[in-house]
Amino acid sequence: MARERVPRARFRQESIWKSELPPCVAVTAIGECFNYLFDEYNTQQALYELLYRIHKALDPGGLLLFDVAEPGRVPGSGLQHVHTEGEDWAVFMTAEEDRTNRLLTRRITTFRKVGELYRRDQEIHRLRLVTRSELLEQLGGLGFKVYILDSYEQLQFPPGHTGFLVHKI
Repeated sequence: MARERVPRARFRQESIWKSELPPCVAVTAIGECFNYLFDEYNTQQALYELLYRIHKALDPGGLLLFDVAEPGRVPGSGLQHVHTEGEDWAVFMTAEEDRTNRLLTRRITTFRKVGELYRRDQEIHRLRLVTRSELLEQLGGLGFKVYILDSYEQLQFPPGHTGFLVHKI
């Protein structure tokens, strides 16, 4: 879809933790991108280095928009069961937060109708939870002005999910 809408754009598929960032006016990372642990290069140090590279790539006044999962992402006991369904699909998710190690594991099972039958798929998502205070310290130290977001317009963030709108000073 992106290639159709922006045919002259350059697209790359690579690790955000190792990619070179070209000069730009904005960077977005929507959907807890900085938390996911599927990439072996995702470490606390790598997040700081990525924020540094983004700062270098942004024009003065440039914007960084992102959101993260924080400790407390799973309210209460640290175990959550959620399901949602439509006419020909269903999603069941169990989220478990390891508060000691600041890790979140989501186990997701989906069912979708394919012809007369239903297809079942399973995924496991592992995330490192990042504290707001750590990010504020890192971003401020790099020379960003930070605004905390509790929503993207009408999409209100749940507990433990925070957005950041960051300006390069």
